[in-house]
Amino acid sequence: SIAESIGVSASGSNDERVRRIQRELAANRDTMLIFDEADHLYGWDVKKFEIIRQIWDETNTPIVLVGPPRLEEILTHGRTCPSFTGANTKSS
Repeated sequence: SIAESIGVSASGSNDERVRRIQRELAANRDTMLIFDEADHLYGWDVKKFEIIRQIWDETNTPIVLVGPPRLEEILTHGRTCPSFTGANTKSS
């Protein structure tokens, strides 16, 4: 989990975890989050993309989503997360 990878307790509700993650990332500006195979987040839950966006909105922590061209489609054309429409994407 994001919380465990940055040394934050993963206990409590989702909102509590997100707030702890945001506090930790805001305090440690030299952190970047990289999500490899991020296209798999889509299959789990749309809220995961929203949580990642919320973390970026609140902390300005650099976030890299890595995945196949399908990820770009999900982010820019899918119904998943319209707030990612302006995301910088690059296809190989």
